[in-house]
Amino acid sequence: LRVARIGSTDLEREQALKPAREAIRRGLALESCGTSVGLAAAWLELLEKRTGSTFQAKPMLEKWKREPLVEEFLIVEAIADWSKALPPLEEAIRRAPSYPDAYLWRGITKAMRRDPDGAIADLERAVRIQPRFTVGWNTLGRSLREKSYSRPRDEALALRRREIDCYEKAIALRPRDSWAWGNRGTARYETGDFPGAESDLAKAIELDPLVAQHWSN
Repeated sequence: LRVARIGSTDLEREQALKPAREAIRRGLALESCGTSVGLAAAWLELLEKRTGSTFQAKPMLEKWKREPLVEEFLIVEAIADWSKALPPLEEAIRRAPSYPDAYLWRGITKAMRRDPDGAIADLERAVRIQPRFTVGWNTLGRSLREKSYSRPRDEALALRRREIDCYEKAIALRPRDSWAWGNRGTARYETGDFPGAESDLAKAIELDPLVAQHWSN
């Protein structure tokens, strides 16, 4: 299931879903089914995009509200309904102030709500807590990019340099992360480094040719 969530390519993630579904089905059938199986089922449901009003894992969130994995259940609850995402994320952070995933998802939520400064602050906190957080570096870079579009030229260029630095950290941690290469390629293109952009985007396509965005970039 972890590969299905954060695998390097879309193909890897899709291939991982089938055995994950089977393992979760068997786990849920056991009388001793515990929080880890329930949590896996909730993530699977999100990966298969059954969210919002049809989110079947909601009873599990209530059942295990006081269990050790509650912070991650709160994140699942937030992702299941973006319109109500902040309260469960705030609760996750209150319960576990050093949990990087909670800051990641709160940062994403703030970015979606056009709060770039709030998003950047949360994402910087996430990578400070967990410096090897590849998704955190990628997401922080994209938030810096979004902020740069509304800033004066000199400030925008400084933000873009910070953005590229984020992607370089992500690539160093996971060299096969096609999104990190694609993100850096886009940033290089938009800052005038066309040879660097072409090289990065070609690498992104080489790593994951099934992602249409890499080709369009």
